[in-house]
Amino acid sequence: MCTGTIIDDDKVLTAAHSVYNPGTKQYYRNSTIYPGVNKDEFPFGSANSIEYIVPVQYIHSGNPKFDYAIIKLNKPIGHNIERLNFINIKYTLGNPIKVIGYLVDKLEETGKVSQYEMEGRALSEDHFNLYYDIDTSIGQSGAPILNNKNEIIGIHIGRYRTNGLNGGIKVNKVMENFIRRALEK
Repeated sequence: MCTGTIIDDDKVLTAAHSVYNPGTKQYYRNSTIYPGVNKDEFPFGSANSIEYIVPVQYIHSGNPKFDYAIIKLNKPIGHNIERLNFINIKYTLGNPIKVIGYLVDKLEETGKVSQYEMEGRALSEDHFNLYYDIDTSIGQSGAPILNNKNEIIGIHIGRYRTNGLNGGIKVNKVMENFIRRALEK
C-alpha cells in the first residue's frame, strides 16, 4: 500500500519505489487506485494501472533524487477531485508543512483504510530533499508534502538513514519537467 496524488483525470503522482524495484529491475504488479478512501468508503471508485512512468535515472541506478513516478490509469477517476498546484520552493526551513497519506499501522489498528494528515516543520533541506519532524508510517510513500497553502512542494519518501529524519523529494525543475511530459502522454 502506498499513497499518491491525482494530477490528471487518469494519472497519479507517487514514489518510484512504490512501482519499481531498481535492485531487481522489475516493475511491481499492476495496481488498483482508490482515491479519497475514508473508513473503507470509496467515494471516487477505482481504476487500474496500465502504465508506470519512472525517470530513467531511477530505473538505471535507483538514484533517490529521482524517486518519483506517474501511474497511468485505465480510466479517468480524477474528474471530480480538486487538483493541487505544484510549486518549486527554494527555502522551506522552519516553515509548517503537512503530509497526507494512508498509514499501514492505522489500518492494522482500526481495520479500516483512511487518509491521515500529519503536520510538522521543515527541519533541514538540500537542493533535492526536504527533511521534517513529521511522524510517518509505511504506506505514506508517494504522499504529497504540502505547504500551508496546500501546494505540493514535494513527495514523501520515508525515513532517511543518514540523518534519521523523515523526508521526501522537493519539487524541482527536473521533477516539474518530468510531470509535464507525463501529462502530455
